[in-house]
Amino acid sequence: MENISIEATTKTPTVILNAQQGLIEIKGVSIPEDAESFYRPLLDWLNEYVATTKLKKTIFSIKLIYFNTSTSDYIVGMMKKLKQLTNKKHEIIVRWYYEEEDEDMRDTGSHFQVIADLPFEFIPSKDIA
Repeated sequence: MENISIEATTKTPTVILNAQQGLIEIKGVSIPEDAESFYRPLLDWLNEYVATTKLKKTIFSIKLIYFNTSTSDYIVGMMKKLKQLTNKKHEIIVRWYYEEEDEDMRDTGSHFQVIADLPFEFIPSKDIA
């Protein structure tokens, strides 16, 4: 399975999907004009990862400064897909980074945690970009 690495633009985040390390990272700003075309390949990769991984742990790091509603739908979808691995005794950790003063982003992470029913680590940071 090939890894995916996408460089950030002014409207899309940096993305790292590494199957060998069990690492998924989304970082930056996510306000794509066509969220489906941006996120569909990531979901396709994740479907294959969930079906084939032999690892026992996956870390999903989210370091978003700002994102739109369509992005939130895809992020939650990715979390729900990862949740399927818990049936295989696979540990999933979501690391939710947020700027120290941004309580709204912290609260959004808490909301996602409830929806996804996955363990979250909330990590305040001075600069997540």
